Amino acid sequence: LLLRHFAHFLPQLSTALSPSPAADQVKLPASSAVWLSMSARVGSISDNRAGGWYSYRASKTAVSSFTKSFDNYLAARSGAGALAVAYHPGTVKTDLSRDYWASVGEDRLFSPELAAEKMVDFVAGVGERHRGRTWDWKGEEVPP
Repeated sequence: LLLRHFAHFLPQLSTALSPSPAADQVKLPASSAVWLSMSARVGSISDNRAGGWYSYRASKTAVSSFTKSFDNYLAARSGAGALAVAYHPGTVKTDLSRDYWASVGEDRLFSPELAAEKMVDFVAGVGERHRGRTWDWKGEEVPP
């Protein structure tokens, strides 16, 4: 539903993008607009060693498929001017992950604020090599 209402705001082939103003604290990519979808490593079919979480896994696998399909559309419509990526923020200390906090370890359990900072840093560095794929908070590709 978000895509239906917001995709037309992404640049087309003829759109000239401007770099972030010098005063901006965060410098977003000057060469492309980024559609970022939230995903999770558990959506990886090839990296599924534990099973379980059937509905959640399936929904995150669908996010990867959606991202690839939408990026193909953007490549034709926008060229390098817009791209789609999916992002796994790691385990964020929220009610959703409460049952797994002990198994993750404090060094890999992120506050919502830190997770948001990592996401902004990731988006600021996104480029053509990231298109249509899923990436994690470390900048590593999550295999399909």
